[in-house]
Amino acid sequence: MPATSGRPLEPCPDIPPNLQGVLHVEFRTNRTLEDVRQHLSPLLQQGGRYKPANCVAKQKVAIIIPFRNRYEHLSHWLHYLHPILI
Repeated sequence: MPATSGRPLEPCPDIPPNLQGVLHVEFRTNRTLEDVRQHLSPLLQQGGRYKPANCVAKQKVAIIIPFRNRYEHLSHWLHYLHPILI
């Protein structure tokens, strides 16, 4: 995908510039899928996809997680998983 200047985008760096260290995980009892959707929707495309705007990703990742009747766990998982993968 070409950049706005007309030049093709460079590959993304091997080590992301915004990589962080230890992740503090907390389980809020009132986190819903709608809360997660509103928090992450500016970053994600349709279907929960992410594409960096300023470089071309070198890899593609698909993760399939079977959740059955555990929506509270799913909302926590998505809240933390998407930012980790981004």
